Formats: sequence, C-alpha cells, structure tokens
Amino acid sequence: MKFSIDQKLLDKELKIVRGVVAPKATLPILGCIYIEVKDNKLTLAGTDLEVGIVSEVPVNAKSDGAVALPAGTLADIVGTLPEGEIRFSLKDETRNMTITAPGHRSRIKGLDPEDFPPIPALDYESIGVDILDFKIMVNQVVFAASNDDSRPVLEGVNINTNGDNELVMAAADGFRLSVSKLRLSENIDGKNFNVIVPATSLVDDNKTVDLDEDTVFIGPSKTGNRFICQCGHRVLVTQLIPGSFPDFEQIIPKNKTTSVTINSNSFRKALKQAHIFSRDSMNNIVRLVFQNETTEETAQQQLTIVGQSEETGDVSNEIPETQIEGKSLTIAFNANFLLDLMSAVKTDFVLFEGKEPVDPGTFKAVGDDEFLHIIMPMRIEEIAAPISNGDAQEETDDE
Repeated sequence: MKFSIDQKLLDKELKIVRGVVAPKATLPILGCIYIEVKDNKLTLAGTDLEVGIVSEVPVNAKSDGAVALPAGTLADIVGTLPEGEIRFSLKDETRNMTITAPGHRSRIKGLDPEDFPPIPALDYESIGVDILDFKIMVNQVVFAASNDDSRPVLEGVNINTNGDNELVMAAADGFRLSVSKLRLSENIDGKNFNVIVPATSLVDDNKTVDLDEDTVFIGPSKTGNRFICQCGHRVLVTQLIPGSFPDFEQIIPKNKTTSVTINSNSFRKALKQAHIFSRDSMNNIVRLVFQNETTEETAQQQLTIVGQSEETGDVSNEIPETQIEGKSLTIAFNANFLLDLMSAVKTDFVLFEGKEPVDPGTFKAVGDDEFLHIIMPMRIEEIAAPISNGDAQEETDDE
C-alpha cells in the first residue's frame, strides 16, 4: 500500500476517528485505527465495540492495501507534521508503515487488519435533518442524560418521530428533563422510529457532522440494534440501549401560577456568581426569588438570585429586564442544573414557569417554541438570610 494525502485533511479526520478509540483498550486491535486504500479512496475506522466511526477521503494511491495502526501514535505523529503532502508506504510482510514528509521519516508497527472488528453495513432507512438543527437539538438535550448505570435507559437520549413529521429528542436523569422538537421538511411516512441512543454517542455524533454539509441522515438499522448517523464522507454507528424510555409528556407541568421572562445574559452571569458561593454548600443550592407586588399606586417586579455557603459567604444579584406575571415565588434549584440549561439557551430571553416551591420549574427559550426544560426543585433549608443590596450599601457607608 502506497499513497499520499494532505496533512491538514488527514489530521482532521484522524482526530475525529480517534475520538471513539479507547485509550487503554483491553485488546491491542481496539486501540488501533483501521486503514484501507482502495480505488484512490482512504477509509479510516475506529471503534470501542459500542460505537464506531468510519471516514472516507480521496488520496493519490499507487497501490492498495490495509493495515491497523495504533491510534494515538498515528494521530499524534500526523498532528505534528507540517502542512503539505504526506507519503505513506506499507511493507506487507512486517506491517510496518513508513511515513515521510519534508525533513521527516517515521515507522509505525501495525497489526493484521483482519483482526479489526468488521464495519457494519449501512442497512437503514434514513431521514434527513438540517445540520445546524441537528447540532442544536443534541446540545439542548444531551447534558440532561443520567450518568447512573443502574438505569441504562436514562443514560441515553430518546429519539423518535411521532408520526406528525416531527423529530423529537428527550433526555432525563430523574431530576431534570430536556426536550427538543423539530418540524421536518421532508415527508417521513413509513420511516417512523422510537429508539434510545447512548448520550455519549450523540456527543460523538455532534463532533462527526461536518458544517460544510447541509444535511445529516439518521435512523436505526434494519436489524434494530444500531443507530446510524451519516454526514457526507463520515458515518457513525452506535449500539442502541434496549428498553422503553419513560413517557415524559406525563411529567410536563400543565398549570402555572408564576410566569417570568428573564434576560438570558443577565441570568447566566448572576448564576455563575451565585455558584461561586453555592458550590461550597452541601447541595449546591441557588435560590430564585420572584417578587411581584402590585398595588393601585405602585408595581414592583424583581428577580433576585441568591447563592450562599456557611463557610464562604453569600451573594445576592437583582436581574434587570425581568417581567413577572402571577404571584411571587421563592424556589431553589441545583446551580449546576441551571448553568447546564443556560449553556443550551441561545435566545436573548428565557421564560420560567412555576407553581409552588415544591413543584417542578419549567424553562423555555423565548423565540424557540420547540425547546423545553424541566428541573425538580431543591428543598429550601432554614439558613441565614443573605445580605440585601441595602445592607451592602450600609456596610460600604460605614467604612
């Protein structure tokens, strides 16, 4: 096998394929990237037996062949080479691959390509999804999946087509739920599916999709045990999680007594400041204090974000541009959950809906009607009240 390829192109593909290769694989062959050259095309493949990535790019080939090379060694060497043409030459008898570039020559010892796990056939009926829409949906739900392997179905993201030409992604960990929906432009009659994809695989999916493409094609295999994501010259194949995902529609709150529109940037900044203090407390609690006190003469609407710790102190921030409808409410959430949520919100305002301090809080991105996030509240313990802005001003004046 002899071929040449552009360093920048190969470096990009190796980083993506290497991402699914276990750094400390139990079998040497699973720590390798499969390389095959045929008909002036280079195929790169990596797998950990649960998820695999295959990439196919053009090369200038003088002879065909195949080999399995250690993923870390190959990717690291290529990454350090200068931009330009790289030449590869495989000695079939020893499976040693020689790499040459201007001023560089290295030799990597390879393994028998026949020992590499077979690459699954792309036997699936796909639906096409806009690349940007797909990436947004994944980012809006994947963080809410569970890390608890005692409930495998919650370690995945439920992906389904609900029969209404709509794609739905949902993830939950027992404390929060994230749902993202997308109206599809194509008619998907006969291609409906309802599967659970490992959340970690969807993260790999998002890295695999190429923004130079317009569409990503997704769907379960005809055998029903794999999920396939194809984008241009890259394909990701992952095993599905067996089981049934909880009926999340039943836990979405139907009633609310408090509805609040919040400036996203101000909310995000105040949460980060509150987290600096709350992260040292036992449950990492941040309190949201919604005050809506309206009389015939005055109207006071205010949101205050409170974070505190008995060891380090407390912080209290008022959020400007807050519009409150309904009754006042004080409710507490895990600070990390709120920060995860706000990392997925890209709109200028976020809408909070709640009822009582013990009821789940619902968050929506204003302007994105297809995204919904629900967080279970934390119990508000009896702890010392934080300083108010007035107290802080008095302390400053005393100094």
